Amino acid sequence: MPEVKTTTVSNENMLTFEEALRLCNVFVSLGVKNIKITGGEPLMRKGVPEFIGALKHNECLEKITLTTNGLLLEKNFSALINAGMDSVNLSLDTLNPKIYQAITGYNAHESVINALYTCIKNNMPVKINCVPIEGVNGGELADIAILARESVEAVRFIELMPIGAANKYSYIGSEKIKAVLEEQFGLLTPYAKAYGSGPAEYFSIKGFKGRIGFINAMSGGFYERCNRVRLTSDGWLKLCLSHNAGVDLKEPLRSGATDCELSEIITQAVWQKPLGHCFNQNSVETAMHMIGG
Repeated sequence: MPEVKTTTVSNENMLTFEEALRLCNVFVSLGVKNIKITGGEPLMRKGVPEFIGALKHNECLEKITLTTNGLLLEKNFSALINAGMDSVNLSLDTLNPKIYQAITGYNAHESVINALYTCIKNNMPVKINCVPIEGVNGGELADIAILARESVEAVRFIELMPIGAANKYSYIGSEKIKAVLEEQFGLLTPYAKAYGSGPAEYFSIKGFKGRIGFINAMSGGFYERCNRVRLTSDGWLKLCLSHNAGVDLKEPLRSGATDCELSEIITQAVWQKPLGHCFNQNSVETAMHMIGG
């Protein structure tokens, strides 16, 4: 949201790419198969394509996805392709340039749409991430879903979580969105095959090549099946979006911990992953760009 004051991490407190690469390789040795490069906007940091290229050298890693707002995607697209990026998750909450500017504070909607069609033209798998907000973009959800008819791999509707500036807004529940889409397109059929690596629930619509996904962060209680952890830019292993629970990996990393010792720290931390979120009890003041999507 445009009124958010961004917080930066100083260079000395930020993991270097070499440190992040080492930690990622430790995670892969523990069984992690998919890594998502996210933010904030990851492409704001120079060297992300090269970092992805270095990650691709790990043959046990199956997929690297970039989550992006799209503003710098066209500029970096060739480098990302050459690095071996597997797919893109593109944040797109509206097809209306004025609403886009109201949500983001930037007059850059055209750049995002151009980036989307650059991906499509180059056969890069794309998932659209849309956060429906009561009174903001609720009237155009069917129009956004149409992108899954021919163009994109999936359109996912993510229930707004009360994190940072989002505390001021109300989410639109997945059941309400499903009703809107079924009125427009017909029955949503649960997608029978295994698809995706996270907690999203996917559906098919007759005549659509792509799928419609729902991430029921608020209404669905999906957290008992959540398989995500987040490594922040300053080396904090965050176990859940709504909890502060986690462990600092930067300090032992810089203090000379071996890969085996780092593995043990990570393993012990993950066993403490909360069974569910606490959004119904309290909101999270930390801005989403400081956590990672």
